[in-house]
Amino acid sequence: GLPCQKPPKALEGLHHDVSNFDPDFIKEEPILTPIEEGVLPMINQDEFRNFSFTKDWGEMNEN
Repeated sequence: GLPCQKPPKALEGLHHDVSNFDPDFIKEEPILTPIEEGVLPMINQDEFRNFSFTKDWGEMNEN
């Protein structure tokens, strides 16, 4: 896969900044959108074979 690039210094730490969100919105519990039964088995899983992605969020805090 392609390597992820670090954000510019000015953007570091902003992934925790929620000041631009409505306070009532960020207090709400997240709700997952339900999907109809049988939809997932219809998706060709071969398209995802050998795919993995894990984000090391610790690298976002490195200087």
